[in-house]
Amino acid sequence: MMMSARFSSFMVVVWVISQKSALGTEPFKLNINPCPTECTCNGNKAIQIKCQVNISHFDITSTIGSFITSLPDKELVNNSIDIRCHDNQIVTWNNTSSFQNVRSLRIENCAIDTQGSVLVFLSTFKINDILFKKVNNGFINQINLRNLKTMTSLSIENCNLTSVPELVLPNNTSKLSQLSFSHNKIHTLDCSFFKGYRCFVEPCVLDFSFNRLESIPRCACETPTMLYTMKIMDNQLSDVSGFHCLKQQHINLDDNSLEELPSFEYGGTITVNANFNQLKSIRRETFKNLRMCRLVDLSYNIIDWIERDAFRGMTQLMTLILTNNKLKEFEVMHAPVGSMWNLHISLKNNQLEYPPYRKSNYEPPQLFKTRASRNPFICDCTVKMLNDRLKEEADIPTPASDPFTTTYSKLSQIFIDAWSYKCSSPKVLINRLLTKVNMSSECPIVKNCPFDCVCTKYLSTTTTLVDCSSRALTQLPQHMPYNSIAIDLNNNSLTSLDVRNYLIRTTGLNVSHNQISALDPGIVPLLVNVTYLDLRNNQLSNLPRSFEDTLFDNSTSIFLSGNAWKCSCENVWMSQWLNKNNNSVSDGSSLQCLNDANKTYKFHDLNPDILKCSFKTSLAILAIILGTVAFIVVAISFVVYKFRYETRVLFYTRLKVHFVSEDVANKQFDAFISYSEHDREFVKTVVNKLENELPLKYKICIHDRDFTVGTPIAENISAAINKSNVVIFVVSSHFSESDWCSFEFQTSYQTMLQHKSPKLVVIKVDELDEDKLDNDLRAYFRTKYFIDKNERLFWDKLIYYLPPY
Repeated sequence: MMMSARFSSFMVVVWVISQKSALGTEPFKLNINPCPTECTCNGNKAIQIKCQVNISHFDITSTIGSFITSLPDKELVNNSIDIRCHDNQIVTWNNTSSFQNVRSLRIENCAIDTQGSVLVFLSTFKINDILFKKVNNGFINQINLRNLKTMTSLSIENCNLTSVPELVLPNNTSKLSQLSFSHNKIHTLDCSFFKGYRCFVEPCVLDFSFNRLESIPRCACETPTMLYTMKIMDNQLSDVSGFHCLKQQHINLDDNSLEELPSFEYGGTITVNANFNQLKSIRRETFKNLRMCRLVDLSYNIIDWIERDAFRGMTQLMTLILTNNKLKEFEVMHAPVGSMWNLHISLKNNQLEYPPYRKSNYEPPQLFKTRASRNPFICDCTVKMLNDRLKEEADIPTPASDPFTTTYSKLSQIFIDAWSYKCSSPKVLINRLLTKVNMSSECPIVKNCPFDCVCTKYLSTTTTLVDCSSRALTQLPQHMPYNSIAIDLNNNSLTSLDVRNYLIRTTGLNVSHNQISALDPGIVPLLVNVTYLDLRNNQLSNLPRSFEDTLFDNSTSIFLSGNAWKCSCENVWMSQWLNKNNNSVSDGSSLQCLNDANKTYKFHDLNPDILKCSFKTSLAILAIILGTVAFIVVAISFVVYKFRYETRVLFYTRLKVHFVSEDVANKQFDAFISYSEHDREFVKTVVNKLENELPLKYKICIHDRDFTVGTPIAENISAAINKSNVVIFVVSSHFSESDWCSFEFQTSYQTMLQHKSPKLVVIKVDELDEDKLDNDLRAYFRTKYFIDKNERLFWDKLIYYLPPY
């Protein structure tokens, strides 16, 4: 193989290192002379040559080979050659007979004039490893290693490769087990690589990290079952369908574009790394075979869902890393239950609303060691149990830690970083340490607490106080916490009180100092459980009369003062109601109203005589009755007029009342049906209905049954029309395409216009393009009624047009 230099100035550093004496004696110092031109040489069985050469090319054979041959100690073995170019100088070699004892070759930042094929040291049988790094030759499509039977490692890194070169290996005797193509630009792996590369020494390491791979082909599963460690991190993988079946002790899929992991099949896998991907979920099928796995790292993904028992059966698992995902919960059913070891689980930087294992009352298996800090924890009553237990255990001495011990005295040994859990809500507790929140007598409620309100559950009464006072609210909140609640909505901007389902659970309601002018009558029955109702200082002029029928408890306190109560006949009932509920309406005795003359009365003194309500009431009732009757008459008249056609139809078909009397000629057929052959099935249905299924049996004429054989079609059509009281046209998109259908319609239409008989009925079967209809049919559709096949009153309307009338 010939090589030449590309630049006039470069620097080559060569290390040739030998083993120490087998007897363990101190290595002797060699007096190396002469060294290669312009090089310095020194060493004591570790010979180092540094050269700066201003020549046109660097020939390994003539420069290093000659030097090694001249060494006085022929027992120097296990040498290594390390060539580093200054700036892509071209390196060449041709005769390698002098390199019999070389075990390692490294060429970096150089260029090899290969014309695509690299033939490596054919006469050198003892070389173990080769590294080409930053070798910018343009391309390498073949690496010929067929005589290197002892070589164990080949690395071609950072060489701008876009595909994997063909490997020419010794037949069935290769010891090559370490193969690296990392830091290139390889975007695909061909099946030829998996079929051509055979590893005969386990474990085999394949390194394709830091490339541009997008998928692993399915043919990878067709290779011999050999134990691999395949490194493919930092690629662009989105499909690894051919990856699951490989026997891999260590799986590394870090820094790719995976949205889903395959179902790994090899049970001997020890570690799985797939961080910095786009994983969204963890399925049960993914890890079910990995019973020997010790570590799973799925950090820095977007996982928001874990299937139940996704890690079940992984009894050897010791570390599960799920940090920096989007998990909102993590329960025992999501964890590797059954692990035989102390299991370290990291859930940091997720979106957990509550600390892990909430549904198990914060009592997971005792071997769990969980870290879950830096999550947006809700510090409400749900975490009270954990909060209390951590505080109780704070002063208990911690026993000596033993990885094989299955019992612990402290919950803090399960929640390793519980002392750094911080609250993200409620607002008043943001950034407060969970263990510093006092929940001895009360605790916050966050779920369903209205926005910007403060909800507090008092443990002595189990009632939740919802403080929404002074929040500028204009309507009642849509949702409230569950169970019994007391709501404070004073000093807002409410204008009305509307029905909310949670009011039935309300024991106290304060809506004072608002702008309420009306109460929904339906709200009153929902307030039967309140013991406190404050409506003071609003703009109410009356109450819904449903208050009169609602039985409040004697202990209930209702406040109504400070409103614009009106002294009217409509409010007289309030006087009776106040007297009846004197104990419940706390300020009823001082309640006052104002009449139209601006005269003030106490509600307790209000009666119909003072307001002269008897005559007014009678007139009002009469006016209401007359108004109601008039409204009903007008409404019925409007409906009858608007749907007059449908009304006539229904009166005739249901009540046998016909508003228009017509003479029916004594003809042979009640109706002749004209139709296209494409609509034959629909016509069969109509004929069967009219002739057989109705109480009044109609006689129908259709051409394929009733026309006279041998008579011209035109004569048959004219005869059928003249013998029928009604002609029914079944019009579809095919109707206008038939010349005979068009003839039938034109004949009937002209006859009807001249003699007002027969009556024409058109049934529209499907959507029609009016541009394709003849002029007479188009005019009919625009000026006459037709029946739509799909309308609800189809049969009623059809019968309406048939005799007898």
